Amino acid sequence: MRELASVLSLFDGLNVREPVIDADRVGVEESWRNLRRDSAGRPRIVHFAGHGVPRGPVLYLPVYDSRLTELPESAIDIGRWLNEVEHGRDQSPVLFLLDVCGAGAATDFQLFQDIPEDDRRTWVIAACTADESAFGARFTKATAQALERLHLGHWDIFGVLRAGRAAGPRS
Repeated sequence: MRELASVLSLFDGLNVREPVIDADRVGVEESWRNLRRDSAGRPRIVHFAGHGVPRGPVLYLPVYDSRLTELPESAIDIGRWLNEVEHGRDQSPVLFLLDVCGAGAATDFQLFQDIPEDDRRTWVIAACTADESAFGARFTKATAQALERLHLGHWDIFGVLRAGRAAGPRS
């Protein structure tokens, strides 16, 4: 996680906070509230690496003091965070990067929110589908490597985007 934070801090205009590591539920929730309050009006990226426990349409993110027998009371319900952003007063968009087992459950949850694409404020990029496992923080490492290559100029995605717009819609 520190490597990803370090790479993100290379980009101008990004305010990267110190990663929250081995925090309990109260600490993680406090960090979430502070992020929402302190960066109101600005886009955000929230990265979570660790364990994920999908239970039907709900994805729980266990933290330091979570108990598997009491997930609703002791873990983070990522769907609640998605709803807070989508239905809250703050219009700021949030990109969630989830490197956990079952991370695709969060993308499935978004489908059930039934929010028109033009109105959407949250996006989830998941390490795997809802019924798959994530291993060894591979998604986090790959994301950091890709962003570092982008920052170093190895990829000209802006040229690709301009060329795509110039070409117009494809049938």
